[in-house]
Amino acid sequence: MAGLGTTRAKVALALAVLLPVGYLTLDAVDVVPGVLTSDWGHEDTPSALPAGAGESPGVAPTQPSPKPTPGADGGLGAPGGLSAPSQEDPAPTRAGLAAALTPLLADPALGGSVGVEVRDGRTGTVLFGSSAAAPRTPASATKVLTAVGVAGEDLSQRFETRAVAVDADTVALVAGGDSLLAAGAGDPGAVVGQAGLADLAEAAAQALGPRTTPVRVVLDDSFARGPALAPGWEKEDVALGLTGPVAMLGLGTDRAVPYRPASADPALLATSTFAQALSAAGIPVQGRPTRLPKAAPAGAIELAAVHSAPVADVLALALDESDNDLTETVSRWACARAGAPTTFAGCAGWIRDRMADAGLDVSQVRLADTSGLSGGTRVPAAVVAAAVTLGADPYPYPYPDTDPDADPDAAGAADRSGATGAQSSSGPQSASAAPASATGDATDDATGDATAAPAGATGDRSRAQLAQVLAQLPVAGLTGTLSDRFLAPPARTGVGVVRAKTGTLTGVSALAGTVVDAQGRLLTFAVLADRVPAGGTSAARLALDRLAATLASCGCR
Repeated sequence: MAGLGTTRAKVALALAVLLPVGYLTLDAVDVVPGVLTSDWGHEDTPSALPAGAGESPGVAPTQPSPKPTPGADGGLGAPGGLSAPSQEDPAPTRAGLAAALTPLLADPALGGSVGVEVRDGRTGTVLFGSSAAAPRTPASATKVLTAVGVAGEDLSQRFETRAVAVDADTVALVAGGDSLLAAGAGDPGAVVGQAGLADLAEAAAQALGPRTTPVRVVLDDSFARGPALAPGWEKEDVALGLTGPVAMLGLGTDRAVPYRPASADPALLATSTFAQALSAAGIPVQGRPTRLPKAAPAGAIELAAVHSAPVADVLALALDESDNDLTETVSRWACARAGAPTTFAGCAGWIRDRMADAGLDVSQVRLADTSGLSGGTRVPAAVVAAAVTLGADPYPYPYPDTDPDADPDAAGAADRSGATGAQSSSGPQSASAAPASATGDATDDATGDATAAPAGATGDRSRAQLAQVLAQLPVAGLTGTLSDRFLAPPARTGVGVVRAKTGTLTGVSALAGTVVDAQGRLLTFAVLADRVPAGGTSAARLALDRLAATLASCGCR
């Protein structure tokens, strides 16, 4: 492993030189990770937005995109298709990290309230911390904590959207969590639009058979029903498209994006689209769709069903693009499966409980929602770093409760607040027509997938699933909300090497993820700054980028 640091440095240099023209070639040969994208998150927007502004039926995909995945030893592979980091590579020292990072933390662009923690990605050892135990506003870094909680569910499941015959003249579209439906045919290689309403309508029409009597189309969105907008979400953010209504049914083309807000009722719009597709498939439809006040009767006959990409891929997309309402939809699905309240506060409380189950110290954690958009969320940087570390290696390590200021080279050292323990990645599925005698279950919202997590301890499966999701975090200078970051000279050494979740609110900038340092060591980190000077979002982002890039370029021994 001695040559990994040199190899990583050569790759970073090549990226810096070829950055304007070489992405496609480098990605084609697996030199850089992830599918290239210009997507950017709703809350974590590029500089085009005002500084500080808030951040197609179910056929499953064919080939996974080239991105880091858990290696043969169970650890997270190094970015860019390099060899997986090894525990034999030397870890940075506390003194070395302090010398490199302390001056950067004093950057006025970060303001007067900054918390940071750096850990060894393989052992969980705390290598450096500064004000890491004090709770701060994490903005969209909250989504990493949500991933920890949701990873306790089976993320190989797929959201199921069904068409059922309520009676001889009424067809109900039953929501199951998929807010990324295609209006037309589904795309088996996509996450957005893997399930298509046209496919569902055609299969339902086949099950209904030829008829001249019109049917009425209704919506059953009783599954995981809850408020559409969180109390802490600003109306301006919704109007700007920084978030949208949380719905368990919707079109991928109706997602909220900056300056293009979602519709007021995504589920009913999707139902109208299905009604049009059913008419196009030869079934006469009368009137406009309406919403059922309660679930379709248990005796309703299932006509057809389509399925989304695996929930793991949907959650990874939500984190990659910092999609607030999509994150809330996935967490609400998980809460419903667990029998928890499907309100914003109810799901936030459930995520906090699941964090505790995962071994995280939640004594200083307060969650107002699961996306990080609401005011009032407060989390220590140490907890965010520990959450990232849980996904850096999917198999548990002991993390003794030790003094965080102790020698970081002592085996197993850990912080008090630490842990104690694009394209879809699965095969294709198609819309299926149910036999005429099939009976629908209004609460059966998702189906299992052939790529289910291996049998074993629940904790092992949860960490493996978390690793799968966090391996798809944005890559510096290349993908997601980091696609336009790390491009300035002080931070270019992080391009293609840093993989992290961003967070931006007015006065708040955050970054949390993984990096392979110059010695080939996998590190995890979290930086939260929640007193960023007014109008200083761009400068704060650059300061965070410089800090993460320093971790990449510094062996810090």
